[in-house]
Amino acid sequence: MTRTVFKIFTAGQHPQEEAWLDRMSQDGWQLEKVGFLHYRFRKGTPGQYRYRLEFLENLPGDPRSMDYIRFLEDTGIEYVDSFFRWIYLRHPADRGPFELHSSLSGRIAHYRRIRNFIAVLLSIEVVLGMNISAHVLEGGASRSLLILPLAAVGILLYALLPVQRTLKKLEEEHRIRE
Repeated sequence: MTRTVFKIFTAGQHPQEEAWLDRMSQDGWQLEKVGFLHYRFRKGTPGQYRYRLEFLENLPGDPRSMDYIRFLEDTGIEYVDSFFRWIYLRHPADRGPFELHSSLSGRIAHYRRIRNFIAVLLSIEVVLGMNISAHVLEGGASRSLLILPLAAVGILLYALLPVQRTLKKLEEEHRIRE
């Protein structure tokens, strides 16, 4: 039996997404497929897996990403699916804790990848908004066109803030340890 759930998480909410996937697993629903705003689950053993997400440096089909995924699989971590540069991974719960980044520097690098990607998208949306604003001021475009880039900027800032806060805490912890 399968079940599709529609749910929204931003890039800055990946820890909450992992916790939600773990709760779904506790209820016996094991992730099978990920798409835009939806997840497909298959009924299975309750609590069978723990889930983690990883934001790759490159798309999953890139040879470097494929090497990394094979490395993870060699360590007993199962690749479930991907969405853009996010990969969804799971590990049998009965094998103990499941952490992808055991080092502080690894966690910092992961959050920097996420932050940098969101910052690039944010920059693009700001430039797009400025161009549309110029057309609106010249009378060549309707003001309603500004809604999309403004909404995108708001969503991206909403995604960026928790990533930046976490990154700042991790970097401060790193400075204290060194």
